[in-house]
Amino acid sequence: MGKYTPPLGTTLLIIGQDLTSIADYKDAVQLPPGGATTYTNISEGEAFLNGLTTRADWGAGPIHAQQNLTDDPHAVLSIGLYLVDTTGSSLQHLAEGAHDAAIDDLGAFIQQAERPVFLRIGYEFDGAWNHYEPNLYVAAFRHLTDRLRAQGTTNFATVWQSATYAGGTYNNHPVEAWYPGDAYVDWFGTSYFVFDPSVHDAFLDLARAHDKPVLIAEATPQGYDLEALTYRDPTGEEEYVPKTPDAIWEEWFAPFFGYIHDNADVIRAVAYINADWNSQPMWAPDGGNGYWGDARVQANPKIQEKWLAEINTDFWLHGVPDLFDTLGYE
Repeated sequence: MGKYTPPLGTTLLIIGQDLTSIADYKDAVQLPPGGATTYTNISEGEAFLNGLTTRADWGAGPIHAQQNLTDDPHAVLSIGLYLVDTTGSSLQHLAEGAHDAAIDDLGAFIQQAERPVFLRIGYEFDGAWNHYEPNLYVAAFRHLTDRLRAQGTTNFATVWQSATYAGGTYNNHPVEAWYPGDAYVDWFGTSYFVFDPSVHDAFLDLARAHDKPVLIAEATPQGYDLEALTYRDPTGEEEYVPKTPDAIWEEWFAPFFGYIHDNADVIRAVAYINADWNSQPMWAPDGGNGYWGDARVQANPKIQEKWLAEINTDFWLHGVPDLFDTLGYE
């Protein structure tokens, strides 16, 4: 299996995806996360590496990867590297070496982090909204990985993250069209919002075929408001439906955790987005990006109680002092 894979029978728990959401989670749950999710970018049309060593907010909460390192000294860092190619040439320029200075700066940051870093290169590569032409994506992924390795950056694992989206893929290519190859991919990654067993099962089977562990890199009960206790279709086209805490747990959380346990041979890390999406301008209701809700497990005492009962077991790895040793970090 891939680099930094937890021992069989355990799964790493990562929390995201902004500083406020992570801090509020820790205050409520009183368990240090095994990892923290953050984001940065090498995408033409905007300054590179936003949110890495300086604080940034794109309307989805504050991010600052350097602050994550300070706030959670025993947590891995999961970085979503945004490469969105809105110019039509950004991926090609990256693959040709035009952005090597930014890659070198990213590598220097990863090295000084002195912990395992999961690097989700061009995450959700098959999502139509990201404009990743497969051949250019593969070339960019390979060049970026080669450049980091050549500069001596060793404490990172690459993550090849699919949108795992039932609505179709960019230009209808099969998911394998974006695969950079076993020599370049340490982990497979998925998104888990609205579950589609045919899509998710097929992706897990592909990971097994390549002997790669899976990181559920983005997971949230999209459409549910854990504070208001309602559900609204993620398209935002339906009315709010009242829900009890038990109903919310049984409809989203129980199947989610059940799927993880049923596939524990390959799902070895999970990143939950513990955010009040409603409060973030990018994801606010009726803001044009669908309806997301409020996913904070601490927003309802009964849901928090059930969450703690699930994660406070030996199956889940948290941010304890020997975590990095457990993951094989040297």
